[in-house]
Amino acid sequence: MEKTVKIDGKEVKLKTSGALPRIYRRLLRREIFEDVAKLSMTSIALADPERPDPSKEEQLNANEIIENLTFIMAKHADPSMPETVEEWLAGFEDEAALNDPEVTGAVIALWLHETETTSAERKKKDESTGA
Repeated sequence: MEKTVKIDGKEVKLKTSGALPRIYRRLLRREIFEDVAKLSMTSIALADPERPDPSKEEQLNANEIIENLTFIMAKHADPSMPETVEEWLAGFEDEAALNDPEVTGAVIALWLHETETTSAERKKKDESTGA
């Protein structure tokens, strides 16, 4: 799936496919599923109104994961992009541009769309009849 978003006034195409976890691992030496799980847990914790404000470290980790996901999706759409997140981020004037809710929302929506199951649930056998 592909989607174009504006980051710091620039049109950036994002792409997801089954190859995304492999590209993420190759370029970042990290596991995308582990990072998304960390992001999910941080988001759940941050949404708790009784929880104190997030630490700088928690916020930085969440921001880094979003930056990584966005970079990999953009790199997947345009392989001619820089090879590192840092080089790519240097091309934006506003360092907080990737933390824009529209960008974050688009990245998460693309990821969720890519990972949602498309298979129908199998009908369970009736244990009494075996059918």
